[in-house]
Amino acid sequence: MYPIRCFGNYEISQPQSTNIKFKLPTRLSKDLLAFLIVNLDRTVSRDELMSCLLPKRTDARAVNLLHVNLYKLRRFLEQNRHILGDAAINECYRLRLPGGVCDLADYTRFVRNQIKLSEKTIKEAEFYAALWRGSCFAPENYPWSDDLQTELEVAQENLLLRIANYRWQQDEPRQSEAALKSLIQLNPLSEDGHCNLLDQYLQRQERRKYIREFEEYQKIMREELDINVDGHYQKAYQQLIYS
Repeated sequence: MYPIRCFGNYEISQPQSTNIKFKLPTRLSKDLLAFLIVNLDRTVSRDELMSCLLPKRTDARAVNLLHVNLYKLRRFLEQNRHILGDAAINECYRLRLPGGVCDLADYTRFVRNQIKLSEKTIKEAEFYAALWRGSCFAPENYPWSDDLQTELEVAQENLLLRIANYRWQQDEPRQSEAALKSLIQLNPLSEDGHCNLLDQYLQRQERRKYIREFEEYQKIMREELDINVDGHYQKAYQQLIYS
């Protein structure tokens, strides 16, 4: 379990017991840590921090407030090395996070590396895909995390599809099906998710599952996009209904 968790609820907790929470010194220090996680491995300027975390405030008192909270955050990281390792912020406002400390940091690094799936990497890929427990920083609604959120949603869809395809090629249909269902749960309009699932049910001759999945997909497409599912799947559905 990661001590810093950003998917879904944004919180810091004891790895061995999520019931033991660690409260950051101030609200601003909490926002500051989130901002630096979003911009991990990148040097940010003081002006950027000010405009995102203290918008419309450029006076000396606001700058001092930022520096005070930065000091408090650094102290917090130092005092909690037993769970956060050597996490630290340097003089250029750059955050260093070791692996195994933050779910979002490790997940982002993994998906950006685009590792080829194989017998050696599939378990790792499934581990990272399972970290997704909702939008990052969801309750906080940070506008400056929107671009990363959009990037990661696309990455998660792609990762789940790759896992599904790999498991299918390895003749592991149940694992493939589970990945596709996770993809559809993430994006109910995913054409890749629905069509791959329908194709699998056809090939496995799972009549009831095909009918149920087709009807759900058809309903979503009509309600959201006012279009019908591709004719190939329509024809297969009609044949199965009357068989």
